Amino acid sequence: MSSASDQGRPDSVELAEPDHSPQAEQRFQAFPLPHNASASSLEADTEGDDEVACSIDSAIDSWRSARTQSVTSSAAAFQYENGRRYHSYREGSYHLPNDENEQDRLDMQHHLYRIALDDRLFLAPLAKEKVRSVLDVGCGTGLWCIDVADEIPNAQILGSDLSPIQPGMVPPNCKFIVDDCNSDWLFDEKFDLIHTRAMTPGMKDWPRYVRQAFDHLKPGGYIELHEIYIPICYAKDANDTIPKFVQWSHELIGAGSKVGLDFMAAKKVGEMLQDAGFVDINVRWQNWPVGPWAKGEKNKIIGRWWAEDLQDAVRNTAALFTRVLGWKPEEVEVYAATIANEIKSGNRHMWTEMCFAYARKPGVSE
Repeated sequence: MSSASDQGRPDSVELAEPDHSPQAEQRFQAFPLPHNASASSLEADTEGDDEVACSIDSAIDSWRSARTQSVTSSAAAFQYENGRRYHSYREGSYHLPNDENEQDRLDMQHHLYRIALDDRLFLAPLAKEKVRSVLDVGCGTGLWCIDVADEIPNAQILGSDLSPIQPGMVPPNCKFIVDDCNSDWLFDEKFDLIHTRAMTPGMKDWPRYVRQAFDHLKPGGYIELHEIYIPICYAKDANDTIPKFVQWSHELIGAGSKVGLDFMAAKKVGEMLQDAGFVDINVRWQNWPVGPWAKGEKNKIIGRWWAEDLQDAVRNTAALFTRVLGWKPEEVEVYAATIANEIKSGNRHMWTEMCFAYARKPGVSE
């Protein structure tokens, strides 16, 4: 892996390492990019657009104030640490909290993914009228499941998560269970689509997950994964200094490796899908700017929301630093505040590489 200081400017960085062999072209087919989104570069906006920025800020404020929280009867069973609330089922296996602050972040993130994908919930070429069963692994607050249940009323949507933080009032074709995706799957049914999103902080064995998904799909069914690749990318400045946020991302990689988490797994998705037996593998990358510094209205919207999300994410990964790296809680708080100020300043152009992949389980006759 190249060091953070080796990262190039955003207009020259190549997100995917190209393999132009005929075999690779057959395995990895790109789906169309969302409008105004770039898979390989971001161009800095030197003129700025205050009107767009103000409207985005207003939308974020409205989102935070309007959100309502459904409290489950199992809240008393949750675990508490350094002022944050965590799951109790398989305690300690997932290092992010499940309290209201984290739920706000997950709900905002769901909205962000819909913006990035032009309001699509999944990219796999499934005929919705033929979809009967869908599994969302690591469903979080359940918004993706609820939206899919509304969009495909004839399908049964099942969401699984370590935390029972989903709302009680949901569409009749949507339900949630508490489960650990890192354990053996015990589902009796087979699914048309198995979806996961932003599961890198909780997935201990990606190849095993992909194999289990393969086994629990119907012939012709699809797996879909939307994941972030760490470390954070950045444009060099005149002093060639590494942003604090980038330094944090490398420390996160180190902490994750000590507990079996691979924050760089997104770059291996294509190979894992192929090894598991999937066909029609589609892997594509987007650059999400951290802040509204990139040209294009859509990049500004994504950048503003993503900056909000990531500031919360830095604070919410505190347990990895305290439990694994031995940091003191107050050290994490100061570090998170420093990074938040860096992101808010907009002085450094940073972005993340986002992986969107789907693949099909061969049919019976294939």
